Amino acid sequence: MFPLKACVFITLVGTVCSRSLLEDAPKDTPKFHKLGLKKMETASQAAKKEGALLQRKYGTLSYTGSDAVGLYNFEDAQYYAEIKVGTPGETFKVVMDTGSSNLWVPGHKCTSAACLLHKKYNPASSSTYVANGSAFSIQYGSGQLTGVFDTDDVTLGDFVIKGQSFAESTVEPGIAFVAGKFDGILGLAFSRISVGGQVPVFDNMVAQGLVSEPVFAFWLNRTSDLVSKTTTGGEITFGGLDASHYTGPITYVPLADENYWLFKVDSIESKGVFAKTTFATNTMAIADTGTSLLAGPKDEIKKIQQHIGAIPFLNGEYLVLCKLIPTMPNIEFVINGVTFTLEPKDYVLQIEGECLSGFMGIDLPAGNPVKYILGDVFLGKYYSVFDKGNKQVGFAESTSGAEQAVKAKTMTITL
Repeated sequence: MFPLKACVFITLVGTVCSRSLLEDAPKDTPKFHKLGLKKMETASQAAKKEGALLQRKYGTLSYTGSDAVGLYNFEDAQYYAEIKVGTPGETFKVVMDTGSSNLWVPGHKCTSAACLLHKKYNPASSSTYVANGSAFSIQYGSGQLTGVFDTDDVTLGDFVIKGQSFAESTVEPGIAFVAGKFDGILGLAFSRISVGGQVPVFDNMVAQGLVSEPVFAFWLNRTSDLVSKTTTGGEITFGGLDASHYTGPITYVPLADENYWLFKVDSIESKGVFAKTTFATNTMAIADTGTSLLAGPKDEIKKIQQHIGAIPFLNGEYLVLCKLIPTMPNIEFVINGVTFTLEPKDYVLQIEGECLSGFMGIDLPAGNPVKYILGDVFLGKYYSVFDKGNKQVGFAESTSGAEQAVKAKTMTITL
């Protein structure tokens, strides 16, 4: 999702605040709010659309207390959370996207098929609406999404962000938005890539003193109950972390720039019994919660597909024989000297009897520093911390441990 992505926790990540925050927080200030997570689309459907979407999203880089928000999980392919816009608030399902920076929802004047099937924002119903009228436009693989900017209050869990700039669409192109269970997108990347120079939601949360620290984190639950949908799809926490959702130390790596959550990967490799196979060294990657798969340069991804025994299928997809999953090799990402391992059960998506490789090849324009896009295939395995204050991202082994309310000024949103 081209420029679309935001420390409060939205149940995707856990909530863990610094020790000082936990110790000093008043006993009457616990905030831990969750909204259920549901699945959005099948992984195979996501894969068919992902390539064109990523080309548009990253094709042009521009350089010019604890409350929980629930995430909804769609067969490990996408996660969304519910927010409210306006006063009284109108509820929208939005993808929490660290790969973009704008918030947009369907607008009241939109007559596209996608808008007719989704909730639409009505400024006349909100007492806190302020007109803007500036044009908004984002290019997707299926066409151009256009609209206008507005200003209104936005509610995440129990927190209200006052005077947030966002876009309401007037035209939504292609079948992807028609079929999608989400209404819009909430970007959590940096203001540098924000369309129209609008201030991102999380930046306003920090500026308005709604969070204790300028950090948020994601925990993605890869084992949601697809039948009863009673299991939380994930959690994103704003203002701190949730120690119940990760184990062991958090490995931090400095940001290479403040546009996307871009950082250096030392190497991508696979260790065999007698030899090690290296697919890339000293490459750059982005942590992107708005991307379902794990994408990289076509020639390097092709080598990975061959190494794991994947078979070319359609639209750039690769299939694997489900019965071979137990014998397939691990793929390792070395980040800041620490190895993060993806086992076959992590990178193979099993959907309705079909086993799909979670790797996808994509070649971005020459000169673009982005080489690898670590989507939910990677982030579902590792708890991810997005630390704006210290200009770094962090990863730790995820766990589905018992939820705990963090007694600090942070917010958790269940997905």
